[in-house]
Amino acid sequence: MPVLWADFFSTTDHLSNDEQWAYAKLLAKTWLRNCRPFPDEPRDLARLLNLTVKRWLKIRPRIVGFFDLSEGTWRQENLEKQFAFVSQRAAISRSNGSRGGRPQSNKINEVENPAGSIQVTQNEPRANLTKPKPKKEEESESLIEAEFADLWQLYPRHIGKAAALAKYRIARRVVDAETIRVGVTAYAAEREGEDHKYTLHLATWLHQGRWTDEAAPKANGNGHATGDEERDQWRGRVGVWQAKHLWAADLWGPAPGEPRCGVPAEILREFGYV
Repeated sequence: MPVLWADFFSTTDHLSNDEQWAYAKLLAKTWLRNCRPFPDEPRDLARLLNLTVKRWLKIRPRIVGFFDLSEGTWRQENLEKQFAFVSQRAAISRSNGSRGGRPQSNKINEVENPAGSIQVTQNEPRANLTKPKPKKEEESESLIEAEFADLWQLYPRHIGKAAALAKYRIARRVVDAETIRVGVTAYAAEREGEDHKYTLHLATWLHQGRWTDEAAPKANGNGHATGDEERDQWRGRVGVWQAKHLWAADLWGPAPGEPRCGVPAEILREFGYV
């Protein structure tokens, strides 16, 4: 399995060693079964990664953003693209071999491993090895920039836009735009009314993978949330909802005015919802 270590570490630096190892091992195990994704079964995955179920359930939320679980399996699009490319190269090599090999001037030294990858020690003809650029990738740059423009307006501190865009491109390789947007919405609400000099630059927020953070109430000196601070936090969230119509439902439940809304009744009364 080819690994781009610079990309790997730039997108996983926020993980612990155990979390990085579990992520890398899950990718490798998927590769070795021809990129067929594993079902989302906690006991089976824990056994696969040599972890206890309890430990896996703690690691899972930290790496789930790198995968697509929409079909109940741990799929990763980038891994599947790499596997398809390597498989294509292996097929080209086998085809050339069945025809008696390449012309002398174009021969290369190559070794195929059991998973179908090839180590190339000389350049192959470009017609065979140049990876075709999918149409989706041709259109993706404008989509990424449009997503980022929207995210930039939502983020509570506007410093370092170029650096933030570069980090956003990296982040989008491993997580979908909606997950990042939900995380930013939550962070913007938490920073509402706070001193912005202590608000992370967006580039830093993205580099650290802060979309995986769990929203937590502010704490007093004893480590427990105070009632006043919790109410202020809800006021900030509802204020952002009224001003920008943004709400992190995955973290806070239904928005004000919707059934089963979990916002304290006194806060809803302050904003005229009850």
